[in-house]
Amino acid sequence: SGALTARLQQLAMTEGSMDDQITGSELALLCYKKYGLYHDMALKCDMLQLVSDKKLVSVNIYYAYFGQIAPRFQYTEAEYLLKCDLIATAINQWNQAPYVREFFAEAPKAYRGLPSRPRWDTAVSIRLYKSPTWTGANIDEWFLT
Repeated sequence: SGALTARLQQLAMTEGSMDDQITGSELALLCYKKYGLYHDMALKCDMLQLVSDKKLVSVNIYYAYFGQIAPRFQYTEAEYLLKCDLIATAINQWNQAPYVREFFAEAPKAYRGLPSRPRWDTAVSIRLYKSPTWTGANIDEWFLT
């Protein structure tokens, strides 16, 4: 992961900050800086159909990580960064880059009985729907719910 870190730091310097936009490489690097590993991430959408049709969108951070040997991590470096780019695109479309950066800047902490770090049985979630700027616009473009 040392070589990946060096490449991502170089990318971060060349990409610069495009206003408030976040890149996939920045997302991966933020994860590494907080947890010490390049954890697998994915977008998740839950619905509260019994209460309302509200869609709860989050970025889940899973235990699996780049460089993991047993079991082997399922993505190559290029595939992992492509996946991070896709997640970053959604975060930017929903104007949540500052909220995500704020999450990664905080020290890991347990929340409501959930672990402070991804574990094999429990993901850590960045609950985008809890953001003060969350509107829920454009969700249907990303999820078939």
